Amino acid sequence: MELQVGIKAFSVNEKGQILLLEKNRDGRPYHKGKWDIPGGRIDAGLSLMENLAREVFEETGLIVDLSYIPKLLAAQDIIRDTFHVVRLTYWIHVKGTVTLSPEHLSCRWVTIPELKELIEADEESALTDAVNGGVLDFIE
Repeated sequence: MELQVGIKAFSVNEKGQILLLEKNRDGRPYHKGKWDIPGGRIDAGLSLMENLAREVFEETGLIVDLSYIPKLLAAQDIIRDTFHVVRLTYWIHVKGTVTLSPEHLSCRWVTIPELKELIEADEESALTDAVNGGVLDFIE
């Protein structure tokens, strides 16, 4: 079993809205059209903040505003047959204009109530998986 470390980010703009990304297929057809937040696996040798900034930039073109201290919201274990991922989910502030990677079909900025509605509407979404581990308790 392979051990991996991943990061996810609730990316918040100056209006207090959270960025959601509509996933493209990226090899997993069950993800297509599902909402998620930016993230991915870390690169060894880079700090967590460097990895967080890199992942957010690669997927969205946004810059992580490090004048705010990113808050770690949750750490969770995701165990499948062939891998074990320890995923860290952060609350960050971002600036810039969104430029999507090919991994995503579209994006939208939502308020916290809108985020909760999306999660309740689709229990199978990648977004629901991203908020496991008590994240919603923090953002209420």
